[in-house]
Amino acid sequence: MMNTALRNGSRMRRHSAFSIQHSAFPRPRARRGFTAIEMVVVVGIIAIISAVILIRFPAFSASIHLQRSSRETALLIRRAQNMALSVRKVPGASAPTSFGVHIDRGTSPVTAILFGDVSGNDGKYDPSADVAIDTRVVNGVKTTALLDQSVRITSDGIICDASGTDHCTNTLDVSFRVPEARMSIYGDDLSGEQSGEVIFSAIGSAHTRKVIMRASGQIFIR
Repeated sequence: MMNTALRNGSRMRRHSAFSIQHSAFPRPRARRGFTAIEMVVVVGIIAIISAVILIRFPAFSASIHLQRSSRETALLIRRAQNMALSVRKVPGASAPTSFGVHIDRGTSPVTAILFGDVSGNDGKYDPSADVAIDTRVVNGVKTTALLDQSVRITSDGIICDASGTDHCTNTLDVSFRVPEARMSIYGDDLSGEQSGEVIFSAIGSAHTRKVIMRASGQIFIR
């Protein structure tokens, strides 16, 4: 009787150990693959996302180009301001009385010239006498490109405000007197401007960006 009980107990322990071992390592379940319907749904979602991206890409690209062109223009004007504050020297015998940026929408391509006024012309650019420090044009024909290929200054893109009246057509001079960097704005060679704007547009887009200058010395992008 005792031997039988011992044999039964031994069998039960072996069975329990086998059960624990078996439960610790369950059989791997068969993995189910994608069905045709699931594949069609995934492909459809990818196609919709791709279409949305492609439709919005031109507007996104135009926005990037506008930001870049307006930022480059504002930085060029800031550079003239910094040169006036630091009383920078330029090649030649005469020291500039002002540093400024001359933007001419009437040229082809459009030019923006960083210049030193050595002719004493009160900050207006004189191509025959003043020193052109950096000339920037559309599509990089001369030095560094001011504008991306898809960006243009609009037909009414140079705005000058003197006593609340806009009278600019093609040219804008923004200059800074040495050494205090006092700003002067000239629209079509006329002095006394209180503000000036350069408006950029991108081809195929209704969006615009403005670089705005105030006679108080403010330069910002809107």
